[in-house]
Amino acid sequence: MKGSEWSKWDLHIHTPMSIYQKYGANDTPTWDKYILELENLSSEFKVLGINDYLFLEGYKKLKSEQDQSGKLKNLTLLPVVEFRIEKFAGIDFGQLKRINLHVIFSNEVSIETIQSQFLNTLEQSYFLESGSQWTRAITPESVEELGKQIKASIPATELSKYGSDLTEGFNNLNVKEDKIFESLKKDCFQGKYLIAIGKTEWGDLKWTDASIATKKSIINQANIVFTASEAIIDFEKAKAQLKTQGVNDNLLDCSDAHYFSNSVDKDRIGNCLTWIKSEPTFEGLKQILYEQAHRVKIANSKPREPLRKIDSIKFDFPQNTFIKRINSNEKQLLCLNNLKQEIFFSSYFTCLVGGRGTGKSTIINLLGERINEKTDFFRENNLIIDDKKYDIENDSKNLIQIKGTNEIEFVSQGKIEKLAEGNELTNLIFNERIKETESGFYPLDNEFEAIITLIDESVKLLFSLENNRSILKEKQKESATTKNVIDSVNDERYKIITARISEIRKEINAIESSSTRYEKLINSLKNILIETSIKKTDNEFENRIESIIDLIQGLEEFKLIDTELTVKIKEFDSIKIKIDELTKEFIIENDKLRGFFQEKGTSEEIIKDSQKANENLSRINVEIEATTLKIDRITENFKENNTRITKISELKTNYLDLINSNLLLVNSKLQIDNENVLNINFSYEFNKEEYQNSLFSEFYDTFSKFHISGTSSQNVKDVLFLIDPNDELLKLDYKTFVGKLDTEIELHQIRRANNYVKIVLDIFDSQINFVIYKLLINKHFNNVSKYALIKGFYGNKELQNCSFGQRCTAVIVTLLMTGVKPLVIDEPEAHLDNRLIADYLVHLIKTKKIDRQIIFATHNSNFVINGDSELIHILEIPNLSIYTNLTSTTIENTANRDKLLKLEGGREAFKAREKKYDIHR
Repeated sequence: MKGSEWSKWDLHIHTPMSIYQKYGANDTPTWDKYILELENLSSEFKVLGINDYLFLEGYKKLKSEQDQSGKLKNLTLLPVVEFRIEKFAGIDFGQLKRINLHVIFSNEVSIETIQSQFLNTLEQSYFLESGSQWTRAITPESVEELGKQIKASIPATELSKYGSDLTEGFNNLNVKEDKIFESLKKDCFQGKYLIAIGKTEWGDLKWTDASIATKKSIINQANIVFTASEAIIDFEKAKAQLKTQGVNDNLLDCSDAHYFSNSVDKDRIGNCLTWIKSEPTFEGLKQILYEQAHRVKIANSKPREPLRKIDSIKFDFPQNTFIKRINSNEKQLLCLNNLKQEIFFSSYFTCLVGGRGTGKSTIINLLGERINEKTDFFRENNLIIDDKKYDIENDSKNLIQIKGTNEIEFVSQGKIEKLAEGNELTNLIFNERIKETESGFYPLDNEFEAIITLIDESVKLLFSLENNRSILKEKQKESATTKNVIDSVNDERYKIITARISEIRKEINAIESSSTRYEKLINSLKNILIETSIKKTDNEFENRIESIIDLIQGLEEFKLIDTELTVKIKEFDSIKIKIDELTKEFIIENDKLRGFFQEKGTSEEIIKDSQKANENLSRINVEIEATTLKIDRITENFKENNTRITKISELKTNYLDLINSNLLLVNSKLQIDNENVLNINFSYEFNKEEYQNSLFSEFYDTFSKFHISGTSSQNVKDVLFLIDPNDELLKLDYKTFVGKLDTEIELHQIRRANNYVKIVLDIFDSQINFVIYKLLINKHFNNVSKYALIKGFYGNKELQNCSFGQRCTAVIVTLLMTGVKPLVIDEPEAHLDNRLIADYLVHLIKTKKIDRQIIFATHNSNFVINGDSELIHILEIPNLSIYTNLTSTTIENTANRDKLLKLEGGREAFKAREKKYDIHR
């Protein structure tokens, strides 16, 4: 059973037997076509009201076709009788001079009962238009004869203005309204009929001193008002008129069909805009008297449902399935072991009801756990199958089958309590109500993550820059020393030899450097090929990526063999020859140098030292050149990064604007006009304490080499934050910052000799470290998402200062008023006041379930009945059994009403309370 569902109801359709109809003759071909048209109505139609004015023969024929011929099997047919009311005779209706009252009977009342106990009892209550009483039996023949008599007195030239004899006879018959109501007081009709008034005819009655009271009285006595609209806009105008006039506005659109569906006339089969949410029964129709706003919609298409829905759950637990508390050795058989039927959920509001221990909470906790919503219930209990804990989330045996969305918001009793404490509710507002539902955060988050990555990269670049500057300084020093050794010999021949050695070494180093760079480039390209997958998405970016990959794969170095990528580093013969030539020349020049020193009588040790100096100088100069290039490249990369990093403050502003605009939206939903609930609102604050803790933690880790054992990190933090790490600090240059820090240390009378002061001062002895610190501040200070502190207020009081009950109220209201996922709550009433539930929450549920599926496990009748639950699952464990039985029902389903009344303690207990309260006085 899927509960109360939307379907089309047309409660005013005439048949070929009607007094007034345009289908054709009352014969077999016309009836065959008529029945076929009813059968061909869209599947959205579920209920038809069959109206042949004072007669039931058309309804009787259709019922016969349905019961004996199997036709119209998907339709519920309700008998409708239509009268002209006598009490309006003599009051000015304008030209129409007609008003109709309809009696809609339950299809459970037999045709014979309606005829004998109602229609036949009215035969002495009819009056002619002239005011005289009509005393004959009401039959088609007698009414037709009356029409013939009336038309006989009309001049022949005027007859064209009149209808058929049957129509004119009916138009001249009136019945006293009080007689209709009196006849309906019989016990056989109790709860089995509804009264409807035609809006058009009622509206044509002029508002005069003589008619005003009567006009209001008759429409307000009716249960329903009928209209047959050309379009929705006409219906809305009619509805607005009734509201303006302060009268019954329970208006339904009906086709008032007199024509076949292919007619251009509005009164044709199928031209009905009324959707009713209920079972297709008379009891379902009665529910619109109490829930007009939520059970009736006038529309061309089916009213919308929430987008995300759980459709059903089905269990198939083996008989040896147990439930066991984690901290206990005892286990008991799972009460759901015999529950094998598919359990459906309404798209709107489903309630699982039953006494304690019947399994209602177990069902929704299994639902939550299976969809990976960790539940308190299964933190404390395990499912045991074959003496092993069963993994519900992975459900390897497919024992829990769920159809529908895989995202829900599951709220246990424990979660309500948790959300009511600390910052849990405010965190939920930010993470699940704002960030999760606002798509605008995704591009901002991506941009922010990109800048964070750049900041981290820039910190590494600065450390690398500092390291390379230090290396360059050492290399330059080494070069100068080596050069001094070489230049110490002042001889022209010596200078020519050493210069050539240096040139040769430089050429060899250049080739070796290029070889290394070449291999590094090929390996980088190989990694690109491995890591870049081609997506079959038709857009220019993907097409370009594919072109680039094709170009790389086309290089000689790469071969793809059976999806395996192989790399072959190229070797060049010309390079080998060049290296050989340079090496030979290098040996010759070195020999020349040796010969030069031998001629001078120099020792072997000095000769080797000189040769090594010449070789080293070339190498050192190549390294100096490479290090200088690296420094330039690092500096350029840092500048490029910094240009993008400076955009972080603009990103912060955009992020804050988005947070605040979404909070305004959330707060607007929480403006509550109810004496039982105060307004709830949330505001954004930057969590300065958490920000400073995180900033310092990263700062301290980043400069860990400056740590001094035994030094309190808190003291270091206190010194560091003598200057508040905010926008103002970011504007300072290095010299001003260092000066201001010195001043603050003096003002706070902190001894510079203290290790914690020394750590800070040593760090900022380097200007690069100050730049790194500013990067870290940018990274954290502008991260408004990470350090979001959402403050909640109930009325004017901050939530954390409210009572536990007030916080629970704020939690439940916020959960219901915000969010888009199906909301599943286990016993929401546990921490709530009954008056709050009855006077506010049930109305809120009826409003919110249109946009969001709601599922409750509850034993509170206010939620179930006054919340107008579309589907109710009643769980029971019969005497002498340990297993759960489940009965699915609706409020309008009378077959299960006694079971439903157990929510109230049973029918007799309910009646006893009514008597004590003297409700019906």
